[in-house]
Amino acid sequence: MKYLSLDYGSKTVGVAVSDATGSVVRELEIIRREKERLSVVPVPV
Repeated sequence: MKYLSLDYGSKTVGVAVSDATGSVVRELEIIRREKERLSVVPVPV
């Protein structure tokens, strides 16, 4: 099973996905936040 991870910080949101075994994770995107509210954006996997 694959996992999607969101690391919600005060200035950025990190997005990562695991491999099919769930043991190796790779970064997909770092989204910079300008305001407290975060817009949802599509992330290709």
